[in-house]
Amino acid sequence: MKIKKILLSHIGAALLLTSLNASECIDIKSVNIGWTSFKTMAKIGVSGTFDKLKLIKSKDTSTINSALVGTTVELNMQNIDAIAAIKTTNILKFFTPKLSTKGVRATILKVGEKSLALSLYLNGRKQIIPMKYTLDNGVMKASGVIDARDFGFEDALRNLNKNVAGHRNKGWVDIDINFELIYTNKCK
Repeated sequence: MKIKKILLSHIGAALLLTSLNASECIDIKSVNIGWTSFKTMAKIGVSGTFDKLKLIKSKDTSTINSALVGTTVELNMQNIDAIAAIKTTNILKFFTPKLSTKGVRATILKVGEKSLALSLYLNGRKQIIPMKYTLDNGVMKASGVIDARDFGFEDALRNLNKNVAGHRNKGWVDIDINFELIYTNKCK
């Protein structure tokens, strides 16, 4: 699976996937969490993941819905991996230092037939992020988009765009998030 859009939204995805590791029906090794942010007027994507996710609270894991709803995960923005070392370094040097907090907290509030609601606390701000998902042959894929302005990222984006020549002084505010996992029939 291609890892999609940026930094923040994968926090939500990270929350979803990490919450499932206690569930017998999810193969945690199959979980992929990603984000994609965009730079330059051509809107070139920069993708990555997060490391060192911490499960804070889990619920009943007898079904996928019950395994997800109420699950909370924390992570640190310092644990970002933008695939290429130079991109990771640039984010850690020019973006994350401008954030008011490095910690992220995400909680899945509800899961519907094809969508879910994620409460995301980031940079001292909280937003409810809608995500769509599909289930096909045991593979669950979810995606959503966050607006960097909703989390007060303007200064951090300006600093990154100003100091990284490859951005050509343009960073986009929409950040795609996504995750993929494989589950067994035990969750049906």
